[in-house]
Amino acid sequence: MSSISYLPLIETVSRSFTYLLKDFRTFLKICSVFLILWLADLVTGHPILCNFNVIPCTSSSTSWIMNILMYLAATVVSVETIRHIILKQEYQWGHLSFGMNNIRYIAYNMLIALMVILPSALMLMIALYADSSHVSRLTSGTLRASFIVTLIGLSIFCCRLYLVYVGAAIGNRSMSLGRSYLLTAGNMLLICIGQMLLAIPTIILVYLCYSIYSFLPTTEVTQGMFAALILLCYFFDTALKASYYSHLYQFFTHTNKRTTKKSLI
Repeated sequence: MSSISYLPLIETVSRSFTYLLKDFRTFLKICSVFLILWLADLVTGHPILCNFNVIPCTSSSTSWIMNILMYLAATVVSVETIRHIILKQEYQWGHLSFGMNNIRYIAYNMLIALMVILPSALMLMIALYADSSHVSRLTSGTLRASFIVTLIGLSIFCCRLYLVYVGAAIGNRSMSLGRSYLLTAGNMLLICIGQMLLAIPTIILVYLCYSIYSFLPTTEVTQGMFAALILLCYFFDTALKASYYSHLYQFFTHTNKRTTKKSLI
């Protein structure tokens, strides 16, 4: 029976954050092509600000299209950040690549999201049905609590599957959901806590942006600047998560190789 290797949480979070800051130029190169999203926002009534509830939405279709484009852009940023960290791949300004690695990344992302959403949605529907059926308050409250527990519990559980994102990005097809789950045994809460810690810098940055924007006059210039800052924060958060996934991958795959060698000796 193989021993469990516990993730050095503080070191992993620190390395994920500092690696991105030290190589911030590469991050800007990866994101540079998506300047087009900002330009599109300027000429279509600021759907980015609408999606972040900064201004009222003028066109739902434009907002949906911008949401899809931002998601696809975030996928590219995540994949390219992972490839830079793991494969030491270098990039030029305006670089854009979208291939099978991105498609596999999106497929895993949607699959993991469905693993959380579908059972949670089922619990929510049961709770809503119980409300409409006039069951006791205790039963109704229990069902609502079950929905929240299911949502949070499955979200935490799926933290053990994050290695598949890196496998998809670098073309390692042997990194399946099952292998990721096995490699990260005993580290579910540590991985989840690490991701929450890494979200703090982005939350602070966004809060500061909102605070500054609230004191400025609402003009096309200030809205354009704020949209640019929102995009930068969005991609920074994406790249930070990708950096975290990469360092998780390096730790658990390296630990597995080391354990395998010891068992052969």
